[in-house]
Amino acid sequence: MEFPHLGKQCALTTCKQLDFLPFKCDACSRIFCKDHYTYREHNCENAFKK
Repeated sequence: MEFPHLGKQCALTTCKQLDFLPFKCDACSRIFCKDHYTYREHNCENAFKK
């Protein structure tokens, strides 16, 4: 059984992992998986504004 309407894909172009508990970056507002949600892991351009 698949649930295509659940979860979000990681915004990192090299990842695109479907994550059922995604993280929203508080600096750039993009959605990331557990491996890429930190500013450093997705090279957040807005991190310096925080």
